[in-house]
Amino acid sequence: MVNVDRGGVVLAVLLSIGPIAVLAHGLLNAGSIFTGLLMIGATAALYLLGEWRSFSFGVCDAAFALLVFCIVLSFGVHGIGPDRKEFYLLVLSLAAYPAARAIPGGLLSRGFILTTGAIVAAGTGATAVALAAQWTHPHGKPFVFGYFDAAPAQFTFVMGFLVIALACFATTAKRALIISSVIALPAVIFATSMVRFAFVAILAGLAVCALVAPRKERKFVVIIICVIVSCVAAGNLARSGTSAIFLYYAGVVSTPPGTDALGPYTKQPAELAPASQWQCKGIDQSDSIAIRKHLYSEAFSALVVAGLSGNGFDSFIRQSCTGASVHNSVLQTAIEFGWIAGAVFLALVTLSWVLMWGAAKSDPEARFILAGLTFVMAMSMVHGRISQDGPLFLFLGCAVARLSAERKVEVEKQPVAGQCLVTK
Repeated sequence: MVNVDRGGVVLAVLLSIGPIAVLAHGLLNAGSIFTGLLMIGATAALYLLGEWRSFSFGVCDAAFALLVFCIVLSFGVHGIGPDRKEFYLLVLSLAAYPAARAIPGGLLSRGFILTTGAIVAAGTGATAVALAAQWTHPHGKPFVFGYFDAAPAQFTFVMGFLVIALACFATTAKRALIISSVIALPAVIFATSMVRFAFVAILAGLAVCALVAPRKERKFVVIIICVIVSCVAAGNLARSGTSAIFLYYAGVVSTPPGTDALGPYTKQPAELAPASQWQCKGIDQSDSIAIRKHLYSEAFSALVVAGLSGNGFDSFIRQSCTGASVHNSVLQTAIEFGWIAGAVFLALVTLSWVLMWGAAKSDPEARFILAGLTFVMAMSMVHGRISQDGPLFLFLGCAVARLSAERKVEVEKQPVAGQCLVTK
């Protein structure tokens, strides 16, 4: 179906840093040093695989350079922030763009599919074990290996790339059914673990894949979409009591769950401050929708006074009564690094996506890059934190590299000015 390529394996590893860290910590007791070395090593490997001799600077590269300049300027004014770890993560996230920028193709390979497939399989098993042991736990989301309640969402994130990659090659009904059967079990288990928006983002990526696919292949992508929707419904029905709580907080149902269904529900997302530090009055810590509304209210107030250099890296977390990030990378960039940085970041993302749309209609790998970019963009708009947005910068780099390679081919096909064309 596709060729094995080392670039695809490295890309899969970089997109799976979080899940790999969870598995490494849970199975081998590996710590943050292992995770950091893995990120640095994989990013460096992608640099080494790049075809730098054919690199050409374009408008998207200029936008990225301006974004980095604005961030450096903000650091000069406000410092690098109180958490050096987040600063180092930001550097690695930004480094993902130039690392992928010189990779013109070959990323969608058997290596990519096998690597992401192995991680999803391991994550499915670990989540299933935790879910079985914590089926009625009031927290709702199972703690994988006893520690990581965000792990099911991280595994679902990798599953999204796997599903999108496979869907881009769903050229027959048989292949679509095989893909559906492969993803059904992980999708049900992760949905039962109360993973929510990641599935919405996956469906957005698949919808884009279907729209740009050849007309005769669209129905096969739609089959995969229908299977995922069915799996999510089945997973939520399997734990209907817990699902009712999430639906109530999301405002889907107006009647609160009964006392028995609610139980001692004290869900506290890992990214929020401890209960002892909670300063938001009148907001239920267990209501993620109310928290998100309040975060956006605070974010727009901070945006007004951000100015050209912003309020400083991670300033929003220190100022918010929730102790949480804004959960939107573009907003965070504008607030913490300045209005120009936010506008340039948004322009880079939008321009890359729009330009990839035309290229994706004629090539499965370009289709994968566009759908994958849609997926990570959606996640970044709802769960984003720029210091952890390596996947978004990776796909931006891949998209611009692909567009640059196609432009080069078009130029090479054009006859040189003044050249005599001789025909027989």
